[in-house]
Amino acid sequence: MELFHESKNRYFSLILKILNLCSEGLCEEDIRLIIDEGEYEEKVIGKDFKTFEGLVLNKYDKEDNLNLIRNIEGKFYPLLSQHMKSPVPIRFTTVEKQWIKELLKDSVFKKLIGEDILQKLEQSLKDVKENNISRIIEKTNTVSNLKVIKEDAYYKNFYMILQAIKEEREIVYDNVDKFSRQYKAVRGLPLRIEYSTKDEILRVSMYYIEENRSVMVNLHTMSNIEIKEDSLCKLSKKEIYAAIKDTKYCKEPIVLELIDEKFAMERCFMSFSSYERYTRIIEEGKYEVKLFYYTFEENEVIRRILGLGPHVKVIEPIRIRERIIDLVKKALEID
Repeated sequence: MELFHESKNRYFSLILKILNLCSEGLCEEDIRLIIDEGEYEEKVIGKDFKTFEGLVLNKYDKEDNLNLIRNIEGKFYPLLSQHMKSPVPIRFTTVEKQWIKELLKDSVFKKLIGEDILQKLEQSLKDVKENNISRIIEKTNTVSNLKVIKEDAYYKNFYMILQAIKEEREIVYDNVDKFSRQYKAVRGLPLRIEYSTKDEILRVSMYYIEENRSVMVNLHTMSNIEIKEDSLCKLSKKEIYAAIKDTKYCKEPIVLELIDEKFAMERCFMSFSSYERYTRIIEEGKYEVKLFYYTFEENEVIRRILGLGPHVKVIEPIRIRERIIDLVKKALEID
């Protein structure tokens, strides 16, 4: 696989996921669901109009199919050894190994992964050459929260939330928002933990049960966390994610026109690696990028667009374009 090759990495990850889950047997509908959630909007692959789903499920001639799984009494299993717990182990490139070894020097990272994983990684990476990557990387536009991440409660809360997510259990917690308003015994279902590169803190994506809405909570403002045995939420995680996408996903994407100078395209892909996006070539060295995002992330998306500098132009929507123009004008006035 090519490092940072968007389409190849996405489909490789899908195949990896399907093969590993198939080790216990998957029905065709389960595989269809995995593919539907993970593949690109454009379903057809190649000029012969075959689909990725069909290639995986052996719907075409044997020489055309991927031939990675086989149907045994209504369930699909990998063609690899049935005795392997994970048919396809994740393999890291040398660059990825060097990057992980560099992360092991970070005190926050070490506390988050725990002592057991830390020792295993150190042992596995002992023969990997060090490159001192941190020496050549400069962090900009960040807000330091050293006081927050030094507190033991921060990591205790992290492990409690992580446990609740793994076990799909609800929690009760106290919280203080940015306006110093206090909330007691709030009940919610943690969905995932996210890392803010700007603030260098962890945030919890939560479904607030009492008001039937999703919220984002800073981990360091949470306290008195308790994992509950019972469940009050009437929706499954799948239904919650679907509701979030229907109500909070942007109705129209931000369309960018990008000139690939000074590694602008690579920086764009890195900046928006976690966002749904589609790219097409307009002409040599010029691209159109469509960005999809959640509405509560709009300010962050605009900040990242500004970070690309003069090599990017917002085509639509006009509302976003005007916001960015106003921000640039205000910045010039300050200077």
